[in-house]
Amino acid sequence: MKKESKLTTEFITKQILIEENSRGDASHVTLMGDDKGKKPSQGSSTDSDAKKKNMKCHYCKKKRHVKSECRKLKANQVAGTVSENKRVEGSKTQTAKVTATTEESVIHLFMARKVTSDLASRWIIDLGATSLITSRKEWFINYSLFRTPISIGLDDDSIIKAVGSGSVRISITVDGTSRLFELQDVYYVPDMGTNNLLSVTYMVQKGYTVNFGTNMCEISKAGSVIGKAENRKELWVLDGNPVVPDSYVAHVAKASLSVCHKRLEHAMTRSIKKLLESSMVTGMELIDDGTNHADGECIACIKEKTTQNMIPKKSNMENPRRLHRIYSNVCGPFDIKGYSQSQFFVMFVDGFLHYVRVKPIRSKDEASKVLKEWITCSKIETGEKANLLRTDGGGEYMGMEFQEWLRSREMHHEVTNANTPQENGVAECLNRTILEMMRTIMHKSDLPKNLWPFAAQYTQEIVNRLPT
Repeated sequence: MKKESKLTTEFITKQILIEENSRGDASHVTLMGDDKGKKPSQGSSTDSDAKKKNMKCHYCKKKRHVKSECRKLKANQVAGTVSENKRVEGSKTQTAKVTATTEESVIHLFMARKVTSDLASRWIIDLGATSLITSRKEWFINYSLFRTPISIGLDDDSIIKAVGSGSVRISITVDGTSRLFELQDVYYVPDMGTNNLLSVTYMVQKGYTVNFGTNMCEISKAGSVIGKAENRKELWVLDGNPVVPDSYVAHVAKASLSVCHKRLEHAMTRSIKKLLESSMVTGMELIDDGTNHADGECIACIKEKTTQNMIPKKSNMENPRRLHRIYSNVCGPFDIKGYSQSQFFVMFVDGFLHYVRVKPIRSKDEASKVLKEWITCSKIETGEKANLLRTDGGGEYMGMEFQEWLRSREMHHEVTNANTPQENGVAECLNRTILEMMRTIMHKSDLPKNLWPFAAQYTQEIVNRLPT
């Protein structure tokens, strides 16, 4: 403006408009181009592309961007996984000591630890959550542990871990009507405090409709309202009470020692007492029923756990005279019948002299008849009376007719216990001796095998002449 010019109203208005227009253009360039008020040159975009090709990020070591534009850095800042030796852009003090986690594996929540204890048993409807989350493990009706915990990012840039997932049942009451729902794939997060988050994304994926009003949020499906959440302290709270079956609730089992003994498959009572005294089990308590249970008082344990005492090799049984005690046993049947169709042989032993008598028989029922004849002949030959007969309880000597005959002779029948051949050891040992000598003779002589009855009787004569 020349010094000679006069300041008129029109001149001043014109200058103000020019200045206003120039300021408007400069602000527009600052907002869109971020060039601090300078007008862009004609080849600025081309130069910018050329510069980006030569740029290199100092964080991820990749080209075409700088550290302030690095997506990996921003993702790690959200997950809190920036290493301790790297400085975060915009903050010189923020560091984290968390293992590396990609952005895709982090679940993001927008409500971080705002819930108070009075809402601990309620569900908070979270618009930003992508999964269902609870910190109450006792609510799960089924639960599986993760091999690797899942990272969850909160709105305060902190990271917590989900250690498992399962299903939770809740009961929702609307207009006096209660309905039961099962929430699946619920994450268990111990560090969540008292929060229980219900994801809007989860409900929409399951086909539910969520409508938010001023003070009320309605959850509906197929036009029917199934739940209502109220706005409490800037949080949408759903009164969904957890439903845990009694079978999942731990109780203290109180029982007497005898009952615990039976419940634990008749375990030793001292083991049960040690189990409680050493605090090796919880939820179990012994009560005094007025009886002092001992292991020896259980009938089932006596019958099924009692072991057989060792049977001595030498017997202290006395045989003061001939025919005082007679031992008998039946051996057979043999694979090859004898010349007289014999399949067995019966043996009698005098306990005093160990005199042996062997008689081949066709069937076991002939044993009692042969024994009667031998006892009668022995009494005539020796003048002694037979007093005792010891057998293994075989059916050949248990008939009523033979038992009546023994009583008429005033003889006592000693029957050994089942499965204890040692108690009839005299007859059993001589049985084996006779069989071994019979087989040896038949093998050496090359005689037909159906002649074994002759070998048995010959063996009897040899045994009676050998010292015992």
